[in-house]
Amino acid sequence: MPQWAYETLVMVALGLATNGALTLLILNPIVALKQPPTRRAAYNAGIAYLICATIVTFSDLEDGPLPVVFLYFFPSAVLVFLYWRWVFGRGWIEDPAQLADGDVLEDDDWRHGAAKVASRAAREIGKR
Repeated sequence: MPQWAYETLVMVALGLATNGALTLLILNPIVALKQPPTRRAAYNAGIAYLICATIVTFSDLEDGPLPVVFLYFFPSAVLVFLYWRWVFGRGWIEDPAQLADGDVLEDDDWRHGAAKVASRAAREIGKR
């Protein structure tokens, strides 16, 4: 395998890991909670892509022109978008009257999501 192909594969895998982690741990409980599944997945994956690509763009990389480095995370962002659209689509209902007895809607207040993220971070920091 040529060196450039190996480096591209590593960067795409790194992008998938970082985009997935950002959306799962930080963005998912906060961003676009009241939006339909496709729009919510697009917001989550898009923000994660911009964060990861910006970090890589301004890091100390020796190889590759700027546009190529910025595009490394695009395939992983598409995969993260498709995954979250599928997850959000499974749980989406148009009318709350369609809920079965005993089911409740998840809280859609971003402040509660931010509190979840902060408490999860504090718990992880406290373990060390």
